[in-house]
Amino acid sequence: MYPTKIAPGFNAGMLVRYVLERCRTVEEAIEAIRELPVGSAQAITLADRSGAAAVVECNCQGMEVLEPEPGTDFVVATNSF
Repeated sequence: MYPTKIAPGFNAGMLVRYVLERCRTVEEAIEAIRELPVGSAQAITLADRSGAAAVVECNCQGMEVLEPEPGTDFVVATNSF
């Protein structure tokens, strides 16, 4: 996503690397991203072995977590949030 505001913090590549190296579940990854400084806009799709899935849309101003709707096993997102 094209960032409208940039601040000091992790970009998408660094966030993905951090999550892959340190988190075992979607929930751990979401909590890690909540705690880290985010530098620009990105949407990151997460899934784990248990079948949990989510899309994290975040930028330096906030974070939105999209999870599967009840009765479904998928999540979708576009490049704007």
